[in-house]
Formats: sequence, structure tokens, C-alpha cells
Amino acid sequence: MIINKIRFGVSAVRILNKFTEDFYAANFTKAFETLGFPQSQINIGKKQINLIGVPHKHVGDQYLDDLTDIILKNNESAFMVQVDPSPYLYHKRQLQKQYHKNIDPIPNQGIFNQLPLIPLDLQELEVDFNLFDALHFIRENKELNTEQKQNVLKILENKQTGYFQGFFSSLNDKKNKTFTEELEKQCDQVQQQFGDLLQNTVLYNNQSQMLDYSKLTMFQGLYMALLKGSKVFLNDLSQIYLRIYSGRTLSLEQAQDQFQNICAEAIQQDNIPVHVYFRFQNAAWLQMATEYFLVYNVNKFVEQEDEDQLTGILNLNQIVLVDQLHYDPLKIIFEAQNGKIIKEVQQSYFQEFSFPQSEFKESDEQLIEKHAIFDSLQVKLWNEPCINNPFPYISVDYTQLSPVEQKELQQLYLKYSTKYETVVQKANQKYEQSK
Repeated sequence: MIINKIRFGVSAVRILNKFTEDFYAANFTKAFETLGFPQSQINIGKKQINLIGVPHKHVGDQYLDDLTDIILKNNESAFMVQVDPSPYLYHKRQLQKQYHKNIDPIPNQGIFNQLPLIPLDLQELEVDFNLFDALHFIRENKELNTEQKQNVLKILENKQTGYFQGFFSSLNDKKNKTFTEELEKQCDQVQQQFGDLLQNTVLYNNQSQMLDYSKLTMFQGLYMALLKGSKVFLNDLSQIYLRIYSGRTLSLEQAQDQFQNICAEAIQQDNIPVHVYFRFQNAAWLQMATEYFLVYNVNKFVEQEDEDQLTGILNLNQIVLVDQLHYDPLKIIFEAQNGKIIKEVQQSYFQEFSFPQSEFKESDEQLIEKHAIFDSLQVKLWNEPCINNPFPYISVDYTQLSPVEQKELQQLYLKYSTKYETVVQKANQKYEQSK
């Protein structure tokens, strides 16, 4: 079992190693049956966090009212939201490289040169409104002249007010005045523009097909908190590292058997899609790996004791929104800290996801087939812009392969991807018809 292979050595979170497969199976079932937003106030260090579980099950629109209440009632709050930061970091770093001539290079080595999705620090995970203003400016001006490029840089450096921040600032000036019908229409238009840009910036291109209620609600919470003007931080483990780990520890035969069992189970049911079955079958190691990362970042979130370290967060309430799947495990872990802050080196975690030396002797074609299986069962990552190396099992540096070698890998992948995706689509037919 994979759960026996993933054992984190960090003493402060040793309780993770005590969670069994039975614990995670029961927790998974509970998460998909729980209604509402469970909450716990937990002291960590000198601060108190409000840990909130985002449900997978909704009845009517009450969840949206509850979510709105959570966001709006916490006026002086900083939010940490469980959203994979990889697409956001990609867009942010692309703009930095293009417009900041003197920016410090992002340190990468080995596999992380091809998969540079590790946040450098907590501050890089803060969602920067300037980024969205800069992206909007670029999209509105297809061919930028020299002056316009300088405007992008000024927006990124907060030296020039962009479209969204300018509009919301003007609303604050009018908050005590009567809104006209025209202004209300303008508000709807700007909010829709921001929502579309936010979706294109923080979600994977293929993720919309697999947004369950929890992820959709999490995105809505992110959207509301940003529109409210709160400080928001993204906090989740990049999908690519989970994919690498699964490719290293499951043989092709094991992956094929799991694929067949999951699809067969989905065909017999009509209310659960294939990707949810995959998460259930692998709940133990998928959750354990993610929870280590969440624990680390939440501790960093509350550790800030100096305004200069993370501007403006010192005296704010700290709200942590997590998938309901992680609520109980994290609550147990945080309470077990007995008010202390975990101070561990983040890189010790990523040693678990170093260049994937496979535990099995498999050919390149077998590795590619296995990769196609995981892509068919989860979010398709191989063609995402933020993934520099779509085939990390084959080469640590994909760009060093010849064009002929790259094409051969792509053709192999497409061959097996078509094969397995066809089966998944058939297995999901009942679910799609029941929606």
C-alpha cells in the first residue's frame, strides 16, 4: 500500500503518520455527507485561526448564503484559501520576467527547473490585485508600445492605478450615494470581467471539467474575499508533485488494475464521477501528502510577528478555508501542536517529490501509458502552460530532448490518452445524465 511508503520524517507532524487507511476512508465518506461549514477556533503561537471546512454536499443555495456570511462578517481578516497556486504563480512569474528587468532570478535546480512551482515564500502566495490589473491592461492593448510597457511595470509596482482597483476605489467614494441603474450595470460588468480573469489565472485550463462543489465554493470564496478587499493567500500542494509521486510508486500493472476497478464502479453508480472514485481509492496518501503542505503554510501564516515580514497581516483575524476532506485531520494536527508553532524547513518536504526514480523497471512507453492513465483520472496536466515538463518520468529536462524525441513522446501519449479517456467518458455517462 502506498500509505506505508509515504512517511514524513518531520517530528512536529508525526501525528500524520498515525492516520490509517481506515481513518481516511471514514473521513472521506463523512466529508461527502457533511452539510454546512464546520468551524474551529484554534490557538497557534500567539494567534488564533478560524479553521473552516468547505463542504462537498450542497442543498439549494443556502451554502452560498453561508459562504457570503463567512466572508463578509470577517471584516478585518486575512484569508488563506485552499487553491492550487501553480497557475497563479506561472502568470505572476511570467510577468515578472517580462517586465521586471532587475528582479532576482527564481532559484531552480534539477527537476524544479522544469517544474518551477514551489512558492519561494508565503508572501509570493498572496494574491496581488496589481497582477490582474496588469493582465487586463495587456489584454486590452494587444500590441504594447514602449510607453504602454512602462505602464504595465508601473501597475505591477503599484505606482499606477489599474482598471479594477480604480473602479473599486471609485465605488468606495460613492458608497454613501444612491446607485443608479447604469452604475449597477457597470458593477455587474466589471465583476464579471474580474471573475473571468481570476478563473483564467488561478485555475488549470482543464480544471473546469472537474470542479466539484467544494472546489467551486472555494473559488467563490476566493472571488468574494478579493472583491471585498481582503488579503488572500493561496495554499495547496501543486498537482504535478502528487502526479510525480503516484507515477513513481505505482507500477503500470497496478495503475491499470486501479483504472479498471474505478471505471467499473462508476458505471454501476449514477451520482459519482470517475475522478471522485480515484480520490476515494487513494484518499490516504493523497490527503496525507497535501496535509503536510497545508500544515506547514498555515504555521507560516500565523508565525508573522513583524509588519515588515508580511505587510498588514499582524493584527488581522486569520481565516483558513480548507476542503472538508482535510478539515478533521488538520483540526487534530493543529490541536496536537498545543499552541506551538511548527518551524520546519519547507524543502525537507519536497525531498519526497525529488526526481522520480521509479521503483519499477519500466520502458519509456510503459511510463507514458501510466502517465496517460493518471491524466484520464484527474485534471489533465500535460498541456497546461504552467507545466514546463509534461513527461517528468522520462527526462528531468524535457527541453534537452530533440524535436523528434519530443514528438515521439507526444504521439505515444496521445495514443494512450485517447484509449483511456474513451473508457472514462463511457463510465461517466450515467453521472452526466443524472446532473
